[in-house]
Order: sequence, then C-alpha cells, then structure tokens
Amino acid sequence: VLYMENLTYQEAFEELQNIVKAMQEEMISIDDLSEQSARAAFLIKFFQEKLRSTEEEIKALFSEE
Repeated sequence: VLYMENLTYQEAFEELQNIVKAMQEEMISIDDLSEQSARAAFLIKFFQEKLRSTEEEIKALFSEE
C-alpha cells in the first residue's frame, strides 16, 4: 500500500484498477471489503486533488504570459 506523499498518479490508477477488478471478480473477502472500499475512496480523492493542483499549475503558467 502506497501513501499519498510518494504516490504517483499512474501507481494510484493501477492500484484502483486492481481494487475494482478484484471487487468485480468477487476476489475480495467480506472481511477486506471495507478496507478496500476505504482505500478506493482515498485514491479517488487523491486523483481529484492531483487534477486540481495540476489545473492550477497550468492556469498559473498561462496567466504569467
């Protein structure tokens, strides 16, 4: 499990894909379902923040011209 401070967008995307695939294929036990769902929610928030910060950086680049 990777944490936000050293997580890349690509790593997070691959991890989320694995979680979704495991859920779809019913490979996650009921005992682990809550933990995996929480991790998926964390990853989605990570994507939102990453996209928001990237958008702000791009806007800043264009506003400096």
